[in-house]
Amino acid sequence: YLDLSIHQSNQLHFIGYVHDIGKLKIPISIVAKRGPLTDFEWNLMKNHTIYGYDLLKDFSYHNDILNAVRYHHENIDGSGYEGLCSNEIDFNSKVIRIIDSFDELTHDRSYRKKCSIEMTLKKIQKQSGTVYDQDLVKEFTKFICKLF
Repeated sequence: YLDLSIHQSNQLHFIGYVHDIGKLKIPISIVAKRGPLTDFEWNLMKNHTIYGYDLLKDFSYHNDILNAVRYHHENIDGSGYEGLCSNEIDFNSKVIRIIDSFDELTHDRSYRKKCSIEMTLKKIQKQSGTVYDQDLVKEFTKFICKLF
């Protein structure tokens, strides 16, 4: 949809599968916990990006993949896990940030019910320019509206 090369499209597809692989190192009692996480649990959960990066780097994956695994919770305004801002965040991480949020919001979780696609898009659009890249949110919204 974004007129990406086959290589980049395949790379994003792969990243979609592995971006949360670091959660394998988080106790299941925390990953599947019903209700809010304690500060300790939340800080441990946030480390899944570093755990995933460390795990995959041993397999000599390309930096584009490693960076997206590590930085897919970075926000445009610098309020993400590691504090990267707008142009410090690579393209793949920005794309996965949006898709991961969409997926998370449109599926039931142990701590809340899923949102409708319409409500999910509104939530993502509301944070466009702060959490998410504005241009990518516009394109993502157009893409989802064509699908549904």
